[in-house]
Amino acid sequence: MNIVLLHYRYTPSVAGVELVMEAQARGLARAGHRVTVLSGSGGNREPGVRLEILPELLGTTREPTREAVTALKTLLRPRLVAADRVILHNVLSMPFHPALTAALWELADEMPPGRLIAWVHDLAALNPDYRIAQDGAFWPLLRRRHPAMRVVAISPWRAEQFAALTGTRADAVIPNGIDPVGFLNLPPDLAAFVRSRGLAEKDRLLLQPARILRRKNIELGLHLLAALREAGAPATLLVTGAPDEHNADSARYHRELLALRDRLGLREEALFLSEFFTVTKADLIGLYQLCDVLWFPSRQEGFGLPLLEGALHRQWIYACDLPPMNTLGLPNATFFDPEAPADRLAREFLESLEIHGIAARRAALKRYFWQAILPRLEAFLQTDLCP
Repeated sequence: MNIVLLHYRYTPSVAGVELVMEAQARGLARAGHRVTVLSGSGGNREPGVRLEILPELLGTTREPTREAVTALKTLLRPRLVAADRVILHNVLSMPFHPALTAALWELADEMPPGRLIAWVHDLAALNPDYRIAQDGAFWPLLRRRHPAMRVVAISPWRAEQFAALTGTRADAVIPNGIDPVGFLNLPPDLAAFVRSRGLAEKDRLLLQPARILRRKNIELGLHLLAALREAGAPATLLVTGAPDEHNADSARYHRELLALRDRLGLREEALFLSEFFTVTKADLIGLYQLCDVLWFPSRQEGFGLPLLEGALHRQWIYACDLPPMNTLGLPNATFFDPEAPADRLAREFLESLEIHGIAARRAALKRYFWQAILPRLEAFLQTDLCP
C-alpha cells in the first residue's frame, strides 16, 4: 500500500504525536509498504520512509481565508490522490492550523470514502485549555466528523469522548506504543542482537553479569531455566562474560556449560553473549535496563558489585543468601538458599515475581510494544470500511 502520514511537525521533535507517527512510519515501511511523511518540519530519515517537508503545514492559529484553504488544497491534492491511505494525526481535532483543517475537510469530499483517516490523539473542543469559538466557518469543524473519513482513537476514553462530541463512534481504538529497544537507546550491537532474538518480548528475562568462572555457579541458572520451563513459565538467561583467557579451567567450564545447555535443550533460552559480540560497559548498562531480574547465584564473592549496579537501575535482584551479598542492605533484593533443589527454586522465583509485580508489569508493557500494535494498524489500513 501507498501510505501517507501527515502532521504539523515530525521528529526529531520529541512530542508524543511526532514519536507515534515516526514509529508508525518505520513499522509500516518495514512491513513492505510505501510510506511518505508530510510535515511542516522535521529531519529524521528512517530507512524506507520518504520525508517531504512542506513549510505550509506548520501551524498558524489565524482564522482561515479562502485563499489559504485553496492554496493548501492545491498543494496537498496530488499527494493525497496518489495515496491508498492517508493518516491525519491530530490535524482535524486541534486548532493549530485552521486553514489546513478546512482544506482537508474539503479534500475529503473529493476522495474515495475511507482514504482519509482522522487519528485522534486530542480533542480541543472538550479541553478547557482551548477556548474554541462557537461560531465562524472553521471552529465547528473541530466538533464534527466528516462522513467520508474513518476515525481512530488512541484510547477507549478518547473514543468515548469522540462519541459524546460528534454523536458517532470511532472506527477503531489503536493505542500509542513504545519501542523498548529504541527508547532504551541500546548500543548498536546489543540492539541488533535483542531485535534478532525478540528478547524485548520475552517473559522473565534474567541477567547474569559474570565471567565464565566456576564460582559464578552458572549451571544453577541452567537448571532454573529447565525447572521454569517444566512449570510452564519459560525464561531466558543472558550471561555477559566470556571465558577467562588466563584461566585454563574457565575454558573447560565453558565447554561443560554448553554441553549441559544442550542436554537440557536450552540453546535458545541460555545465551552466552560473548559468543555473539563483546559486551561493553554501554551494553551492560543497556542490559540492566532491559532485563527483568538480576540473577546472581555466585557461591562466593569478595563484594558483589553487580548487586549495586542492579539496584542503581531499580532492578529486582535474586541472589544467593550468602555474605557479602546478603549484607549490602538492598531492599530490592531477594535471597535464596543455594542448596535448594531447582523445582523449589523455580517455585519461589515465580512467587517473588508476582510479589514484586514484575510479571504484571511485563505483561502490561508487552500489550503496548509497537511489535504488538503494528499488525493491528496494518490490518485496519487494509480494510475498506467507512460509515
